[in-house]
Amino acid sequence: MKDIKLRPGGLELTTIAAKAAVLTKDSCVLDMGCGTGASIYHLWHEYDCHVAGIDCSKKAIAAAKARFRDADSQKKSHIRLIEADAAHVPFPDASFDLALMECTLTLFADPMAVLREAARVLRPGGPLFVSACRRLGSILFPARSEMMCSSSLSQMPSFPMALWKTISERLLPVSTDVC
Repeated sequence: MKDIKLRPGGLELTTIAAKAAVLTKDSCVLDMGCGTGASIYHLWHEYDCHVAGIDCSKKAIAAAKARFRDADSQKKSHIRLIEADAAHVPFPDASFDLALMECTLTLFADPMAVLREAARVLRPGGPLFVSACRRLGSILFPARSEMMCSSSLSQMPSFPMALWKTISERLLPVSTDVC
């Protein structure tokens, strides 16, 4: 399946997050705003881990499911793809070892609610990987790529304009050389 590159860094940035989170075959990863599933397919294929993707687009979830169509039945049990709102994640508390938001956080209607949901579904100490873009005219440039611990997320104050300042104060830097 051919991917349109909608985010800087591509799978190299996803790999940086996976290595920083020390993924294993027993790890569970959630991609919040998974689109067509490129990142979770990569992690599932490379790390043999359990993956889940949510996206509000029915078409994106259908494309993500098509990407995994040829997986053997035993490995398919490690994949969950759901049309869902990231502000209302349909998984129990403490379900995931890593959550990804690759160029999606700034697209959500209520980014603070999405961050609270990420904190809720991450296991204690589980990292959230956030990458974001900024626009200069019609061109998107990487603004930053960061990783934060779920315990920091749960302490975040109410949002509006201070979102990036607050997030930046609580993040662990991750190299963005690939952006």
